[in-house]
Amino acid sequence: MTIKKDAYEEFMNEFKIEPKDLLGYAQKYTIYGDDSKVEEEWDKLKVRIENGVSPVYIRGYGRDAKGTNLFKDFYQSVLKKANIEKDSSNNANPTKLIKELTGYSKQVTKSGKFKQIQNYQISHIFGKTKNIYTFTAPWNIVYMPKILDPLTGHESRGTMKNEFKKMFQEEAYDRFEKYIKEYNKIVTDEEFILAKDKYLSTLDNSDSGIKKFIQIINEEFSPILKDKLGTY
Repeated sequence: MTIKKDAYEEFMNEFKIEPKDLLGYAQKYTIYGDDSKVEEEWDKLKVRIENGVSPVYIRGYGRDAKGTNLFKDFYQSVLKKANIEKDSSNNANPTKLIKELTGYSKQVTKSGKFKQIQNYQISHIFGKTKNIYTFTAPWNIVYMPKILDPLTGHESRGTMKNEFKKMFQEEAYDRFEKYIKEYNKIVTDEEFILAKDKYLSTLDNSDSGIKKFIQIINEEFSPILKDKLGTY
């Protein structure tokens, strides 16, 4: 069925805005983490996953996060040392991290350590929020102007949204290519893939819920590839 009316396209046409204009706005006003801090925090995250001394976090899964234990069981089997916890609010740890990376906060802080911003939201550029490598990956988290949410949010659809998302992810990929390639090496490592597939093969995929979980695991732990940008 052909969609004859798209409110986003109508808005853009009404005010004579091109997708490249929105990308220019996003490039100018999206707040990224300081480069040196991004590298430092990414290295710290990898160490925490490898040694299990301190917790790493994921977003809850399923209604009321009741399916989160599926992910915990997966990690316990595949990444045996990792100390996994569900994020208390599904965004508490990314919120804490982006403040430290940027020096900005959406809330007033008594210490005055952070500059206040408003009408920004925390956005995971490439998604993958149940993946312990990417939920708090400093290269995957930014402050984005809320006015851009219709073109990045899960609820929106259409060619306009897809075109903008692809351009925005390409910009981020070029900025953080070094770290993304390190992540890709981790999730395409032969030993990791064998352990992941071995665990998933033990699950009862005749159950629709388990089948969906297996699908999500494979999506969450897929590499971030340049020719697939706009689809994450």
